[in-house]
Amino acid sequence: MAAVKSDKNKNTEKVGFFRKIGKFFSDCRAEMKKIVWTSRKNTIKTTILVIVAIVIVSVFTGIFDYIFSSLIAFLNRII
Repeated sequence: MAAVKSDKNKNTEKVGFFRKIGKFFSDCRAEMKKIVWTSRKNTIKTTILVIVAIVIVSVFTGIFDYIFSSLIAFLNRII
């Protein structure tokens, strides 16, 4: 019976540090080409929507903060 040699040693060749860095940037470039970027018009609309949402939430937070702080101040005067 003949011994079967494993193919482990075929792919164990060491890859250099700079070759790894080059492959990393090459892979990054390939992935960046796959990205579908939104249009400028869509980006502006989304940005405006986010800013409006932040302003609305801030106003509601300010109103509730004022109400609760007034309520606590009133309760402190009573007690």
